[in-house]
Amino acid sequence: MSNPRMCPGVRETLRALREGRAVRVFIAGDAGEDRRHGTGEGVPLTRTVEEAARSAGVEIVTVPTMKALGAQCGLKVRCAAAAEMKPG
Repeated sequence: MSNPRMCPGVRETLRALREGRAVRVFIAGDAGEDRRHGTGEGVPLTRTVEEAARSAGVEIVTVPTMKALGAQCGLKVRCAAAAEMKPG
């Protein structure tokens, strides 16, 4: 069963932060690197989420693994980042 107050995924977490709906952000400590930009050097997958959360003044909580964060969100798959949403 999924957790209705958790919004999993990097893209969805960034959207929740932009829209002011996130009260807390969770980041997996073992999230890998994003190599899609062709620079040759990976960038931490969650760096953008961390920067956006800091800018928004939202608490950041590190969860040890992507598997644990996925389970916290009620998912059967791994998850690099998630946002806890405001009620309502």
